[in-house]
Amino acid sequence: MPTLPSPSELIKCTDLASCFQAIYNFFFAILIALAFLNFLYGAIKYLLSAGGVFPKEEGKKKMVNSIIAVIIALGIPIILNMINPEIFQVKLRVPKVEVTPPLYVSLEAVETSEKTLDTSKTEIRARFLSPTGPSRLGPLLDCSRNSRECDVKKIFKDTPLANVSFANNDNGTEYINPGLKNMIIQLDQELKRAGIKIIITDGYSIGDHASRCHTVSGTCIDVVVAGKPPTDSSWNRVIEIARSAGFGVLDERYIRASQYSTGAHLHLEAI
Repeated sequence: MPTLPSPSELIKCTDLASCFQAIYNFFFAILIALAFLNFLYGAIKYLLSAGGVFPKEEGKKKMVNSIIAVIIALGIPIILNMINPEIFQVKLRVPKVEVTPPLYVSLEAVETSEKTLDTSKTEIRARFLSPTGPSRLGPLLDCSRNSRECDVKKIFKDTPLANVSFANNDNGTEYINPGLKNMIIQLDQELKRAGIKIIITDGYSIGDHASRCHTVSGTCIDVVVAGKPPTDSSWNRVIEIARSAGFGVLDERYIRASQYSTGAHLHLEAI
């Protein structure tokens, strides 16, 4: 559902400049509403003047006065800024509307289903779908020694992703080995072309997984398709794209380690 910021986020008063801005925002909104009503009233009087109900000039005057009032209100910040630029600075505050697609799986269930899954076991490795494209895995970093370098906020700070997002389950962030960066960028580019969005629910995470690629190397990620149930064909398309980006894929929508429709996900691993 779309979410709008609260009025307190739009009108803040923390210092002299922000207080002027808040007061201006408040009264400008009221003035615009009153000017519109006055202009509308004047327009009605002007239109009805043809029948002699109201004087024509009276309606015209109300419309002109409404326009002048708006011009004056717009000119106030310019005057204040000329007096002292530090006192008042005009800022256009446009509310940011974010639409979050519905999830057909539980992110918590995804993590739970992965905790006991040891991807090093022979029977599990046999279920892996091998990469079809070359790996672009870069130099691996020891995340246990420097977790900050493995924070996705730092890794993708200068390279924002369009169709890949992170669940940020680990204290407000998510961690991966920086060596996966180029592979995830390629994954994102292909997903954008396909019009599919995914969420990375987990990557490097100490002590809460059986798979060493999660707890030691950080070279694997768990993903779900945003806004699509596990039966949707987009999940199969993600598998194809991930394999072409150099990932091995373990389809955990149906195998025993996952609870279908709640913990269903795809395990991608640089192998």
